[in-house]
Amino acid sequence: MLGGSYIESGRNSDGSHYTSITIFDNNPAQVRDGKVFITLDGTEVDITSYCTESTFFKYEEIDENGYRHVLVIGGAPDNLGWADFVWDEKGQYLGSGTVYMPDENDENPVWLKRARAMLFN
Repeated sequence: MLGGSYIESGRNSDGSHYTSITIFDNNPAQVRDGKVFITLDGTEVDITSYCTESTFFKYEEIDENGYRHVLVIGGAPDNLGWADFVWDEKGQYLGSGTVYMPDENDENPVWLKRARAMLFN
């Protein structure tokens, strides 16, 4: 996954399918001097204007296996989070990994709710 986590998918000895997601807290963004920078692929791009409590930055790529990866980074610089979503080459959703602070009601932050609505509606 783009954020450093990984998905393993395969078949058990009985032939049933399994998917396992291992999440690493390898943040694909850094905050410096109140600004947010995406730090994938050795590049650093200022994405501060995209990251608020209700908005997010979206990065997407198709890997060598045809898997679609979508990374969203949202929240204010002092409350930054990210979510990494993966679909297989046939467009079947496999899973996601997220790192964020819940809002004051212990719910997903608005930026994450909006990202999920965009990706799944």
